[in-house]
Amino acid sequence: MMFLEKVKRLLQTVWWLLAAAKVVTAGISCLSSPCLHGICIDDVNTTYSCYCVDGYTGVQCQTNWDECWSNPCQNGGTCIDGIASYNCSCPDGFIGDNCETNYNECESNPCLNNGTCIDMNNGYLCSCIPGYSGDHCELDVAVCNSTEEVRCYNGGQCIEGPGFKFYCKCLPGWAGPKCEDQIDECESNPCQNGGVCIDVHADYMCACAFGFTGKSCEVQIEFCDENSCSNNALCVVEDGARVCYCVPDYHGERCELQYDECLLGPRCMNGGTCIDGVDNFTCSCPPRLTGPLCECLILDDESYDCEYVSPTPLTSSTQSVLTTLIEEITTPSVYTEMSTYSPNDTTILTTDSDAVSTTVTDTSTEKKPVFTATTVITEITTKEDAISSTSEETTLTSESTTTKAGISELPDHEETRPTIDSDNAKTDTTTDDAVSTSSSPTDFTTSSMGSTKFYIPIETTKDITEDGTPTSSGTTHSTTEEVTVPGEITTTPKVDVSTDQMFTDIPTDRPGTEQPTGFSSTTEAVEVSSGSVSSGSTEIVTTVQSECTDSICNGHGSCINTPHGIRCHCNFNYGGRFCDEAITITSAAFGGNSFIAHKLANTTSINIEFNAKTLITDGQILHADIAKGVYMQLYMNSGLLKFKFSCGYQTMLLSELKTFVNKGYPMKIETRLDLYPEDQHCNATLRLNDTVAMSGGQVANITTLDHNSTLYLGNSRDTKDSESKPFIGCIRDLIVNGEKREVFGDALDAGEVTECLSLSCLSGPCLNGGTCSDHHDGGYTCSCANGWLGEHCNESVCENNPCQSGGSCVRHPGSGFLCLCPYGKHGILCEYNVEITRPALAPISTGISSYIMYALSPAAMNSDRFDLRLRFQTSDMDQIALLAFIGQSGRHDSRSQHLALTFVKGYIMLTWNMGSGPRRVFTSRALSPRRGGHAVRVWRRGRSAGLSVDGRHNISGNAPAHSTKMTLLPYIFIGGHPSPDFADLPHDLPLHSGWRGCIWEVGGQAIGAGARAAGGRGVGQCGVAQCTAKSCNAPRGVCIHSPATYGCICNEGWFGATCSSTRNPCDRAHSKCQGQCVITTDGNTQCDCPYRKTGVYCDQDLIPTDVLFTGTRSYLQLHPTTISSVSLSLESEIKPAKERGLVMFVKTPHFYTALSLQGGLLEYRWTDRLSGVTSLVRSGVVVSMSQWHSVKAGRYGSRLYVWVDGSLSTEAMLAHAYPHTNGNASILLGGAKDLSTLPFDAMSGAPAPYTGCIKNFHVNNILLPLEQQNIQEGRNLADCDGTACGDEACGGGVCILEQGRARCSCGASSNYIGTGPRCRRHVSCQPSTCAPPRGRCRADRCICSAGYAGTFCDQKIDIKIPQFDGTSLVSLGRQSAMVHTNQQRIAPTLARPSYVALNFTTAEPNGLLVWIEMGNDYIGLGLENGYAKLVWSFNHNSVKTVKSGYGDLVGSPRTLTRLMPHAGYLSDGEWHILVLQINETNITLTADNTLVYTEEPGLNIEAEYDDIDMFIGGISDHDYEKAKKIFPNNFKGCIDQISTREKSFITNYTEVYSENVKSCQLYPPT
Repeated sequence: MMFLEKVKRLLQTVWWLLAAAKVVTAGISCLSSPCLHGICIDDVNTTYSCYCVDGYTGVQCQTNWDECWSNPCQNGGTCIDGIASYNCSCPDGFIGDNCETNYNECESNPCLNNGTCIDMNNGYLCSCIPGYSGDHCELDVAVCNSTEEVRCYNGGQCIEGPGFKFYCKCLPGWAGPKCEDQIDECESNPCQNGGVCIDVHADYMCACAFGFTGKSCEVQIEFCDENSCSNNALCVVEDGARVCYCVPDYHGERCELQYDECLLGPRCMNGGTCIDGVDNFTCSCPPRLTGPLCECLILDDESYDCEYVSPTPLTSSTQSVLTTLIEEITTPSVYTEMSTYSPNDTTILTTDSDAVSTTVTDTSTEKKPVFTATTVITEITTKEDAISSTSEETTLTSESTTTKAGISELPDHEETRPTIDSDNAKTDTTTDDAVSTSSSPTDFTTSSMGSTKFYIPIETTKDITEDGTPTSSGTTHSTTEEVTVPGEITTTPKVDVSTDQMFTDIPTDRPGTEQPTGFSSTTEAVEVSSGSVSSGSTEIVTTVQSECTDSICNGHGSCINTPHGIRCHCNFNYGGRFCDEAITITSAAFGGNSFIAHKLANTTSINIEFNAKTLITDGQILHADIAKGVYMQLYMNSGLLKFKFSCGYQTMLLSELKTFVNKGYPMKIETRLDLYPEDQHCNATLRLNDTVAMSGGQVANITTLDHNSTLYLGNSRDTKDSESKPFIGCIRDLIVNGEKREVFGDALDAGEVTECLSLSCLSGPCLNGGTCSDHHDGGYTCSCANGWLGEHCNESVCENNPCQSGGSCVRHPGSGFLCLCPYGKHGILCEYNVEITRPALAPISTGISSYIMYALSPAAMNSDRFDLRLRFQTSDMDQIALLAFIGQSGRHDSRSQHLALTFVKGYIMLTWNMGSGPRRVFTSRALSPRRGGHAVRVWRRGRSAGLSVDGRHNISGNAPAHSTKMTLLPYIFIGGHPSPDFADLPHDLPLHSGWRGCIWEVGGQAIGAGARAAGGRGVGQCGVAQCTAKSCNAPRGVCIHSPATYGCICNEGWFGATCSSTRNPCDRAHSKCQGQCVITTDGNTQCDCPYRKTGVYCDQDLIPTDVLFTGTRSYLQLHPTTISSVSLSLESEIKPAKERGLVMFVKTPHFYTALSLQGGLLEYRWTDRLSGVTSLVRSGVVVSMSQWHSVKAGRYGSRLYVWVDGSLSTEAMLAHAYPHTNGNASILLGGAKDLSTLPFDAMSGAPAPYTGCIKNFHVNNILLPLEQQNIQEGRNLADCDGTACGDEACGGGVCILEQGRARCSCGASSNYIGTGPRCRRHVSCQPSTCAPPRGRCRADRCICSAGYAGTFCDQKIDIKIPQFDGTSLVSLGRQSAMVHTNQQRIAPTLARPSYVALNFTTAEPNGLLVWIEMGNDYIGLGLENGYAKLVWSFNHNSVKTVKSGYGDLVGSPRTLTRLMPHAGYLSDGEWHILVLQINETNITLTADNTLVYTEEPGLNIEAEYDDIDMFIGGISDHDYEKAKKIFPNNFKGCIDQISTREKSFITNYTEVYSENVKSCQLYPPT
């Protein structure tokens, strides 16, 4: 037992020892620190474990863990492993722990000029706004010179701005962002005293009323007390001297001499006889000679040889030939005056020796001018009563003659420059250094030759005395006195008198006769006796000092010296020439620029009282400055008084008064401002009509008062406040601080203040030269100047164009308007015809030129060859003008094709552009004036072009081009262009003007042989003047000449187009017209009535049923409607009263078309805007006047037609319209609001309104009743039969008149189809009205079966070719109504069709042609936007069906839609063939025998369908929704040769089912 216990104890001990050994062993394993980068833990089995620190791994943590194993660095960064970490080395442009952030380089805003920065990888890009470039948008694009485009018009200077911006520095006279607007200097009404402003470039002129002159008509003309002028001349006093203003054809100091134009200027050639006229002459030519100077010989072929010179001398009525040989004069000489009174007489007069004597000392030898004349000489010597006469024909050489009297002294040196001009040939002498004179007898010689005065130098030594007394010294030029024999010798200086001085030029200065204080003068008495003719005649002449003195303006103004003499600038309260007339104003009238200033006393209380009245809503009444920052201001705002004041610290506005004070009633106003400097306070009060209206107080900040305080009534003199509006009204009874003051007389200063007579007219409400008259009841009336209408004269007569024959009305200064007559018309209102053989052209008005148009010949259209010959003549060699132009439509740019011939100051310039940039060549020398004119030939061969002038000066060049042909409009413009300011032409041509001169010949391949002008405007006959003495009823008005028209500037008190009326006939105060007043040539007016008004004064109501067009500016404009560009039908009934006029006009953005009467024939025209080509067709019958006719006109496809009472005429078009346009059309009937706005080729010749009746107007077979709901506007209409029962009054019913009104009986007509008040509402169908077999009723309308038509299917028709109207269809899967009446589908199953063909024509761009319905499958063929469209969808394809527990799963359908533009535009009105084939492998479509589509859809040919139907031309609205979604519109047009089998067509359409199918009729039936 004991042994067992011992053994047990031993075993326990061993066990404990073994356990202890284990522990000791574990601790021993970690003693060697096996874990390099971690913590060691002993295991029980003498093993250990290592717990590694972050970043290490391995049994002993010996391995550094690679944190880069997962590639944490993004965007190309390099990973660098660390201890339990990593670092990313990022590439440029990225930041972040993992290089995940793209560094934003745009943060530094590197892009300039508002460029957009786009951040990139390691970089950025700058997206620049337009106008900048460069890496940082730092480069400002040069806009001004970057292209050839003109930036600034009319010579403006282009200045670079930021980016694409630029600025224009305009030349004087132009304004606007691009200098495109011409400044109207007349807008400010600068002309005073009733003058009419004439706007000229960068300036203005004033046509002054009678009695005024000066730049702005500010100078009043002083008339002579006694008229000493001859021949109805006007005598005025200018600077103290009498001046005669001669009527045309007279001249001389007293207008005593008459011009003989036959002795001036060019002479009649080749034996022509000169006939003197008023300021002109005419030549009476010998046989077979013609031309203004008989310079042209008429050849046998009726052509002209204008270089002809008669081979033998012919007798001419111009018998005087004067030649002057001028040589240098180095010695003193005296000139005598030789005045020619006839070509045959020379009068030599010797006066008494005691009358006048002159001494001239000749100091050296001189070379004298020699005057040689071949003439008939008659010598008359007058001595006492003895007169002897001798006559002989000889050659006279005149050297010296005796001088005339009145020369007080002579120079010691003279420089003589003989000159000859058109109306006064004279030798001017410049004289310096006076010498003394004495007396001796003197002979007077007067040589007469025409109307020209010559000063002939003479050499003599004589003494001059007057009654033995030496003459006074002074300086006298040699061009002084004039001899009048018999009678007296006057010392009135010579002047050049011109009627132009009646406008804005200040008359030539001369000494005056007035003698104000401070003037010194000398008086010479010249006594002349001439035998018994005159004895003891003496004239006293006063010479007025012409230099300023201190007292010349009487102390009321300042004197200044001007080129025209002395002038006094008077103080505000004085007037008169020498400021000697005091101005008295009791009630001051303030206009837009008026002011009155009064001095204020230096006081702390300012009290101002006055009475005022006004009609304005806004304006400053007074402003008073009292001290620095201290003021009070009274003004009006919206008719209410506002009182604003400040006392140096703040501003207070008092506006509590809500009483309107702008009713024109007198009001008493008192304003008061009290200052309390010690209390630093102020109070202000406004009293109105002795009642306190507003008051207020505020803190004051006042140190000192202003010693120069000023009160301004009205505007402040130097106000710069742009928001301050002027006061317009009247002020009187001024009281300042209790002291009564004259509002004007006691003022410190004032400006533009007058006596208050008319309150209403102060604001100048009458514009454009109108005269205002006050009614004294707050109203006024404007009497308008010529050419202006309306309550404020702000409506030009051109707004209701008075010009006839399609003439354009343009505003024109002075006359008010000018008519630009179409080619072949002339007169003030273009009322006359003219046959033009040699066109004359000239610029008509600012920016408007005359021009002629010639049609381009077929040989030159779309050709690489061009030849043009032009022969012209002009006297204006300095003009820069357009001679010829041909180009494209619209505005031209640097790439627009064109060819232009221009005249640049005598040089001929050719410019052409073939689309790649312009080329320009000049002649090497400038042309000179040439009697026979100049001939220019222009040619082009491909890109080469050139010109020759007069058979020489050849020059040519090459232009860049991609093609040798040019696409141009078919017209050549000669002498100008219709676009204002030539704005539509290439950039350099707007700097040109219209041609001024005559065009003698236009020819060449470009226009063909014998071509006549196609149109133009403002063209007259060369050599024919429009102005005559009677044109403007002279002297009532002055005529303004233009080649084909004229205008009248009426003198004061005369009005009307020709100055024939004493008042403006359209002034509202006199005219009773309630419509638009239109002037006529006889001084009367016509009243244009708007639609629904009639009567002489448009005072009667009218609702026409059958419209009558009066032919006097009458027209109707309908509301726009949409029409096709390839199909149009116009239909109406007309009853013409005149054989010529515009019946209908239709305009769209792409074409315009017109139906007109031409000599009783109907003419239908169609013009394509893109090509400019016009096609036309004329009727084959003449319509009778005053009878009703049915007319139809239109286009279908490429043909035009016109139909009159069953007679049809058609013509092929020369140019096709756009193939894809449906546009809104403007429709005019009977004319236009302004015929000049119509295209020149709307009808043959000048446009004319239609006179007669129109009813039953249709557009595309749709009735448009001429009633208010369809009419946009109209004018001058009446009722054709004068009753309310017109043809359109009751539709198809019967119209019954009851007390002048119409009542419609819809059931009274046997063929009525309408109901309602006007019998126009559609009658719903009943089953009995269109029963089978004729048709059936559906949706209240009858659906007609094959062979029937009409509203109730009651018309039997024969269908050869089906016509579809959008409600029609043909079904090949239904039974015809002729066979079966239930119209059900055919029961047997059908196989899928494999062939469908048809031939169709249409002008509609959209429509369904074929639809084949096969269960869930379908095929559709139609038109979309004019192009073929094919759609199909098939479920039965080659994919096998899938078996499943749920049955057979059919594959999804394959659907396709194809639009095929490459098949061509098919809605062009032509016939087209489409063939659709479906076979085992593919689907094909052929258009016009060309394959346009093929597809392999993988069809299952064995597929069968329970039901198949095929529709042609359309489907019913309630069937087949899929088809309606794909093709919303049914087909409109004709379909022929319908086939489902090759070479087999349907011929009998009664055997197939159809709805509403008619027989095809593209044109009206004959």
